[in-house]
Amino acid sequence: MAFSGFGKFFGAAKVADTVCRSAGPRLDMVDDAKDAMIRWLGDDYVVMTNGAGDKVFMSKDGLRKLRFDLNRPSPHENPHSHIEELINGKWHKSGAIYPADVPPY
Repeated sequence: MAFSGFGKFFGAAKVADTVCRSAGPRLDMVDDAKDAMIRWLGDDYVVMTNGAGDKVFMSKDGLRKLRFDLNRPSPHENPHSHIEELINGKWHKSGAIYPADVPPY
């Protein structure tokens, strides 16, 4: 289903699949987001866990990453994610990206 192959990195593929099945028409949006992320990172992306226990997905060449600040969202208060790209030796961030139902602070 939506997270097959991808959800294994979260250690909760079964739960993710259950949530996605119950998502109804929104399932396509989840699949689209996942597919876009994999296209941007490339097929051989690497998955790491940071000190807070959150997942960081990095392209094989180390130039692009997507990180989720869920367990320790500091300096923000709510869980969010960042898309980052290494340009001329400096990481450029997208800014905090919040889920639609999470206040942006």
